[in-house]
Amino acid sequence: MSFNRQNYRFLIGEHDNKNVIFVHFPYNIALKCELREKFPVAKWSTSKKCWYLPDNKAIRNEIGLMPKTEPGKALFSQIHPANQAALKRMLVHIESAKGKVDRYVTLPSSILDDLRNYYRAYHPKTYLFEGQYKGQYAIRSVQAVFKNAMQKAKINKTVGIHGLRHSYATHLLECGTDMFLIQKLLGHKDIKTTEIYAKVSNRQISNIKSPLDDL
Repeated sequence: MSFNRQNYRFLIGEHDNKNVIFVHFPYNIALKCELREKFPVAKWSTSKKCWYLPDNKAIRNEIGLMPKTEPGKALFSQIHPANQAALKRMLVHIESAKGKVDRYVTLPSSILDDLRNYYRAYHPKTYLFEGQYKGQYAIRSVQAVFKNAMQKAKINKTVGIHGLRHSYATHLLECGTDMFLIQKLLGHKDIKTTEIYAKVSNRQISNIKSPLDDL
């Protein structure tokens, strides 16, 4: 019994959180037997109502599909060249930031899994976070997301989205980050602006050791 791939239609997809190749064909006992004889690993999906195969190089060669491109490399090639170099160092290049000056900020490793899942779900084209019609995310939409996040966190203070920038600077200061590094991250030309913006917190003051303790 010879296997003729022209009798089948193959679609790439996911099943039980695994990459698979779905196999569609008109109900026919002979075609089903040919498939199972050629691919003993073929399984029936009750939820999808069709057969499927594991998505790997050997099976792709057998059914005439193009080799699978590594998702990481495919995504990386679409990133701006400035950010390709930066991401290798866990940095993000921001073009025309505050004061119309380019600068770098750190990319938290804690959000990488969320970013990967987001990309797989929405496949952004131009911007990482795109609006309803695939364009630049609207300012009002960003503000609405921020407001909803505040409500979920039960934060009742009156604060705008610019407060995130202030909080970022304050937390960096509390973690012991040098003031000149904070100045560079925030894009301030004058260190005095940073000193005013990143106010010294009570937590930082409480960690100061009194000179009297060394007497």
